[in-house]
Amino acid sequence: MTDPFRTKESAFCDYAEQIITAHRARGLAVAVVDRRGTAYQRFFGFRDAARRLPVGENTIFGLASVTKSFTALALMQLAEQGLVDLQAPASAYCPEFKNGGQAPVSVAHFLSHSGGYFPMPRALLPDLLKRLGVDPRSQETAYDDRVAQAAVEQVAKGLDAPAPRLGRPGEYMSYCNDGYGILSDIVRRRGGEGSYARYVERRILGPLGMSR
Repeated sequence: MTDPFRTKESAFCDYAEQIITAHRARGLAVAVVDRRGTAYQRFFGFRDAARRLPVGENTIFGLASVTKSFTALALMQLAEQGLVDLQAPASAYCPEFKNGGQAPVSVAHFLSHSGGYFPMPRALLPDLLKRLGVDPRSQETAYDDRVAQAAVEQVAKGLDAPAPRLGRPGEYMSYCNDGYGILSDIVRRRGGEGSYARYVERRILGPLGMSR
């Protein structure tokens, strides 16, 4: 049987190089995974451009919004255990979020990016840590309850600020990082592990054997 990835590899590699050039990316790792495992993988560019060290199968990338997949899985686990009602207002589990005087935004609305919010200015962790006087080089902030509490207060304040809404909750899809900030805090509070990071480690990554 002809390998569909190999027959198209030259065209794909040309396309990947165009993406790297257009977005000024240093490096790129691509994999196609099916139920049998990794069907195809290819690496492009450098993990360290100055030293010309190439991207490889052990190169570590920032996960960014891939973490939303873990948040959604965590919420579904908690729903299965009866610890969270997906149709309940998110404010029932995160009191910092006041719901801004509009129709209730449910956990499910935030999960599906349908809370009714326009895209919001990005809240950055380094700015929060600087305000708190926390040096991330001296401690692991992912497990720090003070950092988590300050973060959810900041996110909730932004969501509750008077501003035009896209529509009523459930009417439109609009990508909302802040909504997932509220959801991650629900995992912190309801997950029984003390922090969002520890919940993901113990309830998702550990059982799946994802060690790095």
